Amino acid sequence: IIGQGYLISFNLYPIFLATFIFLNVFLIVKPNDDKAIKLIMITYALSALFTLFSVYFMYYINITATMLSWHSIYAEKNTIAILNVFVILILISFKSKYKIISILKFLLIIFLVVFLIILKSRTATVGGLFAVICHFIYINKGSMKKIAIFLTITALSLIILLNDTLYKLLVVKLFLNDKVQSGSIDLSMVTSSRSDYVSVFVTSIQENFWLGSGYIRLESGFLYSLISFGILGAIPYITIAMLPFFTATKNIRNMENDLLKSLLLYSSAVAIVNFFLEQRAPFGPGTKFSFLWIVFGIYAKNYVSYSKKTKFNQKNSKE
Repeated sequence: IIGQGYLISFNLYPIFLATFIFLNVFLIVKPNDDKAIKLIMITYALSALFTLFSVYFMYYINITATMLSWHSIYAEKNTIAILNVFVILILISFKSKYKIISILKFLLIIFLVVFLIILKSRTATVGGLFAVICHFIYINKGSMKKIAIFLTITALSLIILLNDTLYKLLVVKLFLNDKVQSGSIDLSMVTSSRSDYVSVFVTSIQENFWLGSGYIRLESGFLYSLISFGILGAIPYITIAMLPFFTATKNIRNMENDLLKSLLLYSSAVAIVNFFLEQRAPFGPGTKFSFLWIVFGIYAKNYVSYSKKTKFNQKNSKE
């Protein structure tokens, strides 16, 4: 089993790193420390912005040529795109009473959205859109706002579909990655062979249903875990991967900190989409999803503190 890459797997290293980040944050941060939470988020955002601006000015300064090119210039575009999405979500979540800061936030969000389009990372884009959908499902439940958002999205969709220039730029070049041949769509090309993984999964899982077949290159963390580790090994892997998202959606009403509530839901929503579309998500590669595990570590510390306080109050009320 070890020789097959079952226990010794490159995909386990990101899990160890994510666990290290989670435990460090959980042990260091104080419960319900709003200032510390804001400081951590601001520090992450500034660090990510420095990286994003560096990549932009190094590789993407010519916007027109980049947007019309067939391939993305920067090799690690998906990692940079995820950083981009996380910073956008942080900026949206932070509220400021100062007008100048609000204007700066708006300008940064515009730049980051344009940069996200230039990067041509469909997994990050879909993850960001799913985070927005989750916001209106779990946080903002106002019916009038939902109707307004629905009508806005419908109007924008119609404008994009009916305008030939916007359709070619946003649909053909961005989402279809310019892989439309003679008017027909090759699903395998459009999904970068991800659609082929289903047949690979069906064949491989039948051979080693319980223990898996060891390491395999497969751009889907969900399918990868089932094929590599089998049902027995995949259950804990999938549980850990999905835990932040299910925790956010289940306990969102019990969260007292609005900023933490929003950031955990947004980051876990982005991560859960990438879990099905990227091999090492939502743990890596590298520190790609470190923001998720930082936020989840802060939430876990607050949750433990909240549970102890609730039990203490219930015990006193009985006495």
